[in-house]
Amino acid sequence: MKTIKASKLKEVLTSKGVNEGFVDRLLKRAKLAKSKGKLKDLDNRLDKLEKDEDYKKLVKKYDLEDFKF
Repeated sequence: MKTIKASKLKEVLTSKGVNEGFVDRLLKRAKLAKSKGKLKDLDNRLDKLEKDEDYKKLVKKYDLEDFKF
């Protein structure tokens, strides 16, 4: 699949008669969905880490505090 830049996509869609504001909102939502996906993946990885036995031993050994966002 070929990658297209946001500016080129915006140019093509506006030339086809699509409202520029709509294109901006569409691109913003796509970017937000991508960042939410990354955040969800990071959260899942953190959950796995907290359940790991080696991690629990290190927390206990060095008396570390768990952190939450």
